[in-house]
Formats: sequence, C-alpha cells, structure tokens
Amino acid sequence: MESDGEELLRLFTNLLLNAIRHSPEGGRVNLDVMATKRQVQVAIRDQGPGIPPQDREQVFDRFWSGADRGGHSGLGLAIGRAIARRHGGELRLGESRPGLCVLLVELPAATNPPQTS
Repeated sequence: MESDGEELLRLFTNLLLNAIRHSPEGGRVNLDVMATKRQVQVAIRDQGPGIPPQDREQVFDRFWSGADRGGHSGLGLAIGRAIARRHGGELRLGESRPGLCVLLVELPAATNPPQTS
C-alpha cells in the first residue's frame, strides 16, 4: 500500500490537474491552505464552467463526468474522496458556478508533524 504522503500527493495532483483541465486557456487555478491545531483545509479554485446544481451530488460518483466526458473516465473525484476519507478527512464541493469551482479537502492535522532541519 502507498504511504500516506504518496496517497496525499496523488490526491492533490489529481485535483490540481482536474482544475487545470477545466479552466479556460489563460485561466487561473488557486490553491489556498488554512491550518489549525485540529484540521488542515485546502481549497482548490478554478475558473472553469462550474458544476450545475443538479449535478452536485453526482460529481463524486465513480465513472460520472457530466455531459461532456472529454475522454476522461470520471474516476478522479471518486478516488480523491476515497483517499481523503482513508486519512480521516473529506473531499467536498464548495461554491460552484460558471467561472468558479471550489473543491475543499479537509484533513485532520498531523499529531506528530515531521521535523524540519
């Protein structure tokens, strides 16, 4: 099994690539991190088409990728949510409208964070 670091790298790499893929050329993707003693929250914002209200519940279903599949399998968000949950966290959809889509990753803070030199 992958280590926690490898799985979390996979989670954030997939989410960032997804945000880039759905943003228009020249668009911006932002990643914001907020940490407390108990939780780390990462918000990934893109300038893509957003997710329509009727699709919000389905975006985390395996093999679902909306009307325009664009050659993608629709597994990224399902896998991302599974990784977050394996680490005691959650992946959820924040604000979403045309020109903005926010994915939120919430993870418990490390009880013994690695020491830096």
